[in-house]
Amino acid sequence: MIFESFCFLLFQQTLIIQERLGISDRETVEQISKKPYLQYFIWLKNYQIEFSFDASIMVYFQKKLT
Repeated sequence: MIFESFCFLLFQQTLIIQERLGISDRETVEQISKKPYLQYFIWLKNYQIEFSFDASIMVYFQKKLT
C-alpha cells in the first residue's frame, strides 16, 4: 500500500511537471532525468543519473485514471 501511494505521488508530481512545461511523456521523463531540481520536486532523495521511470508508465497511470 505504501509503495502504491508513493508511485501515485510520483506520477502526480510528474504530471504537474508535464503540464507546466507543456511537453510530451517522453520529454517529461528526459527532463526529469537531466535536472536534479525536478527529481527533488517528485520526492526522490538523491539525484539519479539513470532515472528508472519510463514514458510507458505514464501512459499506464493515465489509463488507470480515466
